Parts: sequence; C-alpha cells; structure tokens
Amino acid sequence: FADGIIETDVLLPPDALGEIQFRINSYGDGYCAFRFGVHDAPVFLSSADTTKPPRVLGKSLGVGVPVGRRLRIRIRADGAQLSASIDGKQAALATDATHREGGLALAGSTSAAVFFDNFVVFAKDGSSGDWRPRPVGEANAQQGGKVEPAGSPPLPTPLSANGGGGTVRD
Repeated sequence: FADGIIETDVLLPPDALGEIQFRINSYGDGYCAFRFGVHDAPVFLSSADTTKPPRVLGKSLGVGVPVGRRLRIRIRADGAQLSASIDGKQAALATDATHREGGLALAGSTSAAVFFDNFVVFAKDGSSGDWRPRPVGEANAQQGGKVEPAGSPPLPTPLSANGGGGTVRD
C-alpha cells in the first residue's frame, strides 16, 4: 500500500485501543499507524524502530471515540499527507514522508478484543484498484498498482566447515 484510502468498521470495548498500521516496511519494524481509543485522542503514529515507542505525527482534532458501537474509520494517504475520520468526522491530520509504501495490518490492545469488519482499500481516486487482501499462507505485495508475489526472501542456509547443509561459496 502506498497512496489510497483504507476503510474499516470497528467495535471498540471500554479501555481498549485499536490501530490501523499501513506502509509497513518489509522487515515489520517501520510503519505509519492511526491509533484510536476511548480514553486516548485519535492520532497518527510513526515507528522506525520497534524497540522504541512510536512518535506522534500531526495533530488530533478532538473527535471522541464512543464505546460499544460500531465505528467507521477512514484513512487517506496521499504522498506525505495523512488524514483520518471517524464516522465521517475529521479526527486527525499529519504530514510524514518517512514511510512511502508497504503492507497493512489491523491491531487491537491485549486488554480487550477489538473487532474489525468490512475492511476495504481503495486507490487514491476512490476506485477499487488491483489490491486484494492476502489469503492466509500466501504472500502478496502491491507494487506499481499490481498485486505481485512477495514476502521476505528465504533465509540463506547456514554455512559450516563440516558440510552440514550449507554451500560454500568463493
């Protein structure tokens, strides 16, 4: 995912946080995210190192997150410009060019189950484009508007002096 629109319905219980991560790099340690919770202002986050807390991007616009009812969340990413709405009300704005493309993920807090439903991704112009979710066990990535096989490259076989499965290369 690079530029476009992400939409999903969310049911958020009390004291829970939800997060929609996008532009996740291939190593999984760099991403942008939109985080929302009943007791937390909705904000965009950026992480470049998962051993450190993510940094807050832009500003929250003071939209409250009601508990116990279905919410519709919409994120728009257009280059460095990010915006998010909750039930049609603008909730957060940010500018960040750190992460330009990558994968998508939905996350919830460990304290209570967060339910996501009707997850869709649109191209920048609102069309459905060629993107499709990755079925379990199949690696895909969106590259240049087309879905192509991807995923992490296989790890090299370890080399050993006693010929234990590796290939010695000059």
